[in-house]
Amino acid sequence: MLSPDDARKISLIEVLLEEAAEVYPDGRIGPPPEQEVLEWSEERIRQYFREQLAVAAQPTAAQNTAANEPTTASSSPAAAAPPELPNGANGAPTGGSASASAPTPPAQTPGLPAASPAWAPCDASAFARWFPGLALSRTATQRPRMRVLAFHSAGSAEDMWTSEGTGARRSPSPLLEWCRATGVELLAVQLPGRGARSKEPFITTAQGIAQELLPVVAASLASGVPYVMLSHSFGCWVGFELLRAAERAGLPMPRSWCLSAMPHPDIPLATRPWRPQRGLGDADFKDEMRGWDVNEVVFTPGVWELYEPVLRADNTVFDEYNLQRADVGGVRVPNGPVDVPPFEFPISAFWGTQDRPVAGNHLWPINNKEAKADWLKEVVGVFDGL
Repeated sequence: MLSPDDARKISLIEVLLEEAAEVYPDGRIGPPPEQEVLEWSEERIRQYFREQLAVAAQPTAAQNTAANEPTTASSSPAAAAPPELPNGANGAPTGGSASASAPTPPAQTPGLPAASPAWAPCDASAFARWFPGLALSRTATQRPRMRVLAFHSAGSAEDMWTSEGTGARRSPSPLLEWCRATGVELLAVQLPGRGARSKEPFITTAQGIAQELLPVVAASLASGVPYVMLSHSFGCWVGFELLRAAERAGLPMPRSWCLSAMPHPDIPLATRPWRPQRGLGDADFKDEMRGWDVNEVVFTPGVWELYEPVLRADNTVFDEYNLQRADVGGVRVPNGPVDVPPFEFPISAFWGTQDRPVAGNHLWPINNKEAKADWLKEVVGVFDGL
């Protein structure tokens, strides 16, 4: 008779096989060796599937040749010329659905303006670490007409955007459906300290995240393919700092940005509507996280020990966030601490101070299927009109 631990491993394998079959229906992703698998940890099982997906995602020699052939296709629209949210968790610190791939950084798209030589594509392994869900999302394409750059919430992972789940847990994503149908590529950022990056040290400042991410994503932003941004909660301040870094580097700005559930980044420290984690003991920190609608299962023994480091690290990012004054062009926002130049592209803020609210609690993209679907339909409506 199987022990509870062994039964859980078998269930995990079944789920991961189902998800792999969605990406590769031909069955090229097989189960791990049954003689060994019950001795493996759950993370080792997940790693096995990540490795299998990485191998399957590698282009064949014929595909590489085709990708390098000249094209006579007409030019696509160029990117727009260069010219602001507290949090929770319900995504697994070990990657949630855990299926990941080894996507390759985008090459220059034929027929579009050449990328700056200063922003050549990064190393493929670095790109795969930051965007592990590209294959699972089934939005990867050699010639995207647009890209969506998405940022997850605190304590969560990139699969809040790239995974639709399987079986009874399946929840179709209007965003993924739209991307697949219209040739839009979804690049969902995976921060260090979770999923396949669980052994990497956390980055605990938004500026530090932007500094590490920019060289990885710069070639995509400079490729001539227009892009839009999507972020929830803590991901909004991370995205904000990435855009500031990109703007300083002379990279194109997005066509649009849909963001939700985070105050503007110049909110004074004294009026931020949460308690900093650094001064909270275990019980008080749990209560603070409950206030942000974190699923109660996160606080159970054996689970909390996995989530707490991720949550504390991510909370530190916005607890101790210090908005830096702009070098030039700053505009004083009422009650704001520093001058910040406004972005010159449209921003759609879900639950802004003068907007109608959307259904669901703070973590609706994680724990409310219906609210998430309704929200993503609104997001698609914004992006589809560009």
